[in-house]
Amino acid sequence: VVGPFQPGELNAARMRSRVGQVMDFAHLGQTDGVAQVLHLSGTLAAQQGDYARARQDFQTNLALRRSLDDKDGIARL
Repeated sequence: VVGPFQPGELNAARMRSRVGQVMDFAHLGQTDGVAQVLHLSGTLAAQQGDYARARQDFQTNLALRRSLDDKDGIARL
């Protein structure tokens, strides 16, 4: 990764951003927003080679989509 981050800093920055977004959406009761953030976070983790984090984010996203009975959201995964 090219940019102003040192190794490990990008993941830390990504996680702080992810946690903030999830907390914002969860506080507002926007489960769909939480699922969207998890999808984006999982995609970013996979692109960075962090497959364990990506799998965890995608599985949590799927569980949320199922709890919402969001067939369209599930299909887009």
